[in-house]
Amino acid sequence: MWKFVKKTALANRSFADYSAFKAAIDATLDGLGITHKAAIATLLTLRLKTL
Repeated sequence: MWKFVKKTALANRSFADYSAFKAAIDATLDGLGITHKAAIATLLTLRLKTL
């Protein structure tokens, strides 16, 4: 999940301060069920790797 959030919210961007950085992450997490629903559906499958 972190890899998806990092790619979506933070890739190739710089932020003026920590609050802008946090706001970008929060906006991405808030939109997971709406904006990124299809991408999340492919990430959260029942195919889990057991070690």
